[in-house]
Amino acid sequence: MNLMKELYIFVLILNTCAANAGYVINNKKFPDNFMFGVASSSYQTEGAWNEDGKTENIFDNITHRRSDFIMDGTNGDVACDFYHKYKEDVALLKSLGVNHFRLSLSWNRILPNGIADKVNPLGVAYYKNLLKELKDNGIKPLVTIFHWDLPQVLLDQGGFLNDSIIDWFGDYARVCFESFGDDVQYWITINEPKQVCIGGYGYGFFPPMVKSQGLLEYECNHNVIKAHARAWHIYDKEFRSKQGGKIGITFDAPATVPASETPGDKEAAERRYHFEVVPWTIRYLLRFVKEHYNDPDILITENGFPDDGGLNDDGRISYIREYLSHIRDAMIEDKVKVLGYTVWSFIDSLEWMTGYRIKYGLFRVDFNSPNRTRTPKLSAKFYQKVCKTKCLSDVCED
Repeated sequence: MNLMKELYIFVLILNTCAANAGYVINNKKFPDNFMFGVASSSYQTEGAWNEDGKTENIFDNITHRRSDFIMDGTNGDVACDFYHKYKEDVALLKSLGVNHFRLSLSWNRILPNGIADKVNPLGVAYYKNLLKELKDNGIKPLVTIFHWDLPQVLLDQGGFLNDSIIDWFGDYARVCFESFGDDVQYWITINEPKQVCIGGYGYGFFPPMVKSQGLLEYECNHNVIKAHARAWHIYDKEFRSKQGGKIGITFDAPATVPASETPGDKEAAERRYHFEVVPWTIRYLLRFVKEHYNDPDILITENGFPDDGGLNDDGRISYIREYLSHIRDAMIEDKVKVLGYTVWSFIDSLEWMTGYRIKYGLFRVDFNSPNRTRTPKLSAKFYQKVCKTKCLSDVCED
């Protein structure tokens, strides 16, 4: 089966928004079955870093050894405390009216030894309870199996430079499918695989912080791709027929447009599409995916706007509105098959090396409060309206 035809999942992280002069927001309603959602990840939100049998991942390890690894000297030990507050947060999700919630599983919480010799029943129970809470509130889970938080014990054995990672990841994915597959219809194997390898073995900003551009980062990518393929085939052969879900991989995908219609500029833009960098127009990107990947179904799994965390976040509202409008343009005029859209992020969280300084959430989190109090921003109210009306304007056409 052609994976790209079945479901092509990509992530769009566009942190700058250049408005188009004279552009009019699309006032056509989104289809009734269009999925509006929000996203999070385990290390960035869960906390409870060593509770209920969870062991150390690579970010636990390095932040505990080096207080300077994250810019503000923080870590994910508590983060948003989503581990303990998931019921409260699912209630917030329901209040938003979202169709789906993207979350990731903690490898260490499920397999404390990194490999499938021992499954942690408390870790499995936690995610089963979370999935049940989502189901009871009418919210579909979009589950990422691996969102960068590799078990430290596996990094100690070579991590993604050890081709055993293909089997390790495949075995982990099988446990996930066996444990949660009856409640999950949308699976993502790996979040932004190139960041895993560029970060870990290229520029070296992620553990193990090896700088080997053009060499070890390519070895890493080779194994990441094969690990994804292993998980995909396990699902396809062993679980798809009885669980009926869809599975793909998330890529960060910037858009690049030629400066002119000259052959040289077109060629440069084409080359840029394949090699990661200057995003500013999603419609071109969606059309590119349609034309180059056999007109697949597309689910946008991440799209976010950073700011300082103020409640009156008009910039985030403009950002979401404009990108959704261009998505609707692409669906109507270019016949691109977009299944849904996911805001990054649901709540303010740990933004990796920048810590808690940069805020992406629709809900503000008070990280100075032991309760990690959540407060809706204006963008939450705006997105709530969009989810309810499937409309970007005050008056919409069907």
